Amino acid sequence: MRTGYLWMGLALAACDDGADGAGPTPDAGVAGDAQAPGPADAAPPDAAPPDAAPDAGPPLIPLEHPVSAACRGDLRPGEKVVFSQGFANGIEGVAFGPGGALYVSEPRGGRVWKLDAAGAASELADVPHVIGLAPTADGALLAADGGESNDVAELDGAVWRLDAAGAKTRFAEGIATPNFITPLPDGGALVSDDFDTQVFHVAPGGAVRPLLTDVPSPNGMAFGPGRQGFYVASTFTPRGEITRFEVGADGLPDPGRRRVLFEIGAGATLDGLAVDEHDQVYVAANVRGSILRVRGDGAGEPVPVATGLRTPASLAFGVGADFDPCSLYVTELLGDRVWRIAVGATGLPLP
Repeated sequence: MRTGYLWMGLALAACDDGADGAGPTPDAGVAGDAQAPGPADAAPPDAAPPDAAPDAGPPLIPLEHPVSAACRGDLRPGEKVVFSQGFANGIEGVAFGPGGALYVSEPRGGRVWKLDAAGAASELADVPHVIGLAPTADGALLAADGGESNDVAELDGAVWRLDAAGAKTRFAEGIATPNFITPLPDGGALVSDDFDTQVFHVAPGGAVRPLLTDVPSPNGMAFGPGRQGFYVASTFTPRGEITRFEVGADGLPDPGRRRVLFEIGAGATLDGLAVDEHDQVYVAANVRGSILRVRGDGAGEPVPVATGLRTPASLAFGVGADFDPCSLYVTELLGDRVWRIAVGATGLPLP
């Protein structure tokens, strides 16, 4: 059994509270409702009250840029609220996709859930071993199927394409454990395998080839402003690297031009990653229960923008009129919540 699967299996077993596999409750939460958690899961102390004013006050985290005028303004940067909850099996992938909704993946249940602007959830599709999610340029959703086997040589993973009704077609195969998906403007994608050292390029027609071959445990990935840089977070490594690749003329990260920007350290277990308009990189430190912000040029030190989360996994900036473009929407691998965390800057559009 691979180390990553062993760790995940032990963690899931230790945190299993006997849930019967049911998905989120129909009233899975209300946006901005700090009272949604029950008595055994108290509301975060920094949650905004339901009647928070549009100008919520000074930021709770240090900022290097003025707060964007596009922000909704009901939360201070660094403030967090539960957006949706009740996912008894935990959730991992997150993306905005068809119909302007938010989508999350439930690996243990093999399901993709659709969340509306109020945080209410409905099942979109069954996808075995589902992990990462990503939107496509033509309004569909890509979902990574991690495969059933624990053997790194068993190429039983797949990437599925889901339409707005949840109908799925196989988009790509030949990757052992597809995890994070970064969409490309031409309809292709980049796919990481964090139990390996490779990031794969998937052409629009589904052809797969290794692109980056020596990245330690690659997981979350994203392009920076102007698609000049490409960032990758490493998960199962002792150093917890965030690596920047320069982007070539073909619009893809150049394997020969790379540098490690930060080493977050042992036990960071870095997971999902997103980038804002200022080339600031946000990454989930899974086991540490925090979201960190670093500069894309490698200067300065990591800044915690949220703590007290339960194994944060993936993160996506809000997209569309119903969601805050200056907030990260964050899943919990071993928890049951989707968090909304204000950061004061807008995210970059995908793909």
